[in-house]
This record gives sequence, structure tokens and C-alpha cells, in this order.
Amino acid sequence: MVCQTLARELQLQGIHVVHVVIDGSIRGKKILKTMSELAHRK
Repeated sequence: MVCQTLARELQLQGIHVVHVVIDGSIRGKKILKTMSELAHRK
């Protein structure tokens, strides 16, 4: 809803607003450890 409101307010200035959801993990310590452990199990 915030994204839609911003889009309406800023459209006349030629500014596009987008809400993006990334479905995946971010490379961090916890993910690297988990993935390393899973790789060693195979």
C-alpha cells in the first residue's frame, strides 16, 4: 500500500516506484554454513 501511494504521488515527476520481493536466500554466514553442511552430506 505504501508503494502504491508513493507511485501515485511521484508519477507526475516521472519517478517510478516498485516493490520487489526476492524469493531466495542472501549470502550470509548462516546460509553459507547451512549450505556447506548440506553439500558435505551428499
